[in-house]
Amino acid sequence: MGDNAGQSWHAGGLCRTNPDLFFPETRERTKSAQAVSICMTCPVRTPCRDHAIRKPERFGIWGGTTPTERSRIRRQSSTAA
Repeated sequence: MGDNAGQSWHAGGLCRTNPDLFFPETRERTKSAQAVSICMTCPVRTPCRDHAIRKPERFGIWGGTTPTERSRIRRQSSTAA
């Protein structure tokens, strides 16, 4: 999941056990839901989500968020700034 430089949190991610689950095809809602569910209990969910919003990561489930959700968060953040 991207460049690990400066991402010491990355090694603790629950996604490491099944990374393919976190990059489902667009229409695979069941896989997306499974990945999000795993993220909700992940100890590195917050730094993962923050990374995906800042970078921005355009694909996959990161920190319990979909690409669409991250895009919305970025738009809301830029509007609030």
